[in-house]
Amino acid sequence: MMKKLLIYTSVLSLILAGIPTKILAKDSHGIEGTSHIIGAGAFPFKRLRASHPNHYLRIHVQGQAISSLTIELPEAMTIKDGVKVTDETGTELKPKVTLDPEKVTLAFAQPIAPDTTLSIKLKDVHRERFIIRTLMYRINVLKVGMEREVSLGVARIHTD
Repeated sequence: MMKKLLIYTSVLSLILAGIPTKILAKDSHGIEGTSHIIGAGAFPFKRLRASHPNHYLRIHVQGQAISSLTIELPEAMTIKDGVKVTDETGTELKPKVTLDPEKVTLAFAQPIAPDTTLSIKLKDVHRERFIIRTLMYRINVLKVGMEREVSLGVARIHTD
């Protein structure tokens, strides 16, 4: 009897573990055909004793091409070694990067076409206050032909 209970518990655990993966794989932004944030992360992790990790953001451009992207930085944070942007093929894009204390602006010479995935690497991130464990980056894009930026939402990076 105990063996059956253990088997059923294991099977149920495996089934439940698979459900969130399928849910997270779907676009969670709610509006089909619009640009959105795919994910965000940091490497190396704090537990690997890296005091100044790189932060990564992934953006899926959909619907309409974008000409620029703005990343609002969390409070008391600076990027010491610049920004690197690549597309889904690994080709490095060379936007005009403007770094200021509150935001990073990436202005693309050629608009980024729909169905492109951008990988953005914020290199050598320094934080003055390590108390905040979840960093929030507000991401805005300027679509071709528009005068005002549109918010894609907030990318969260947990640094614990």
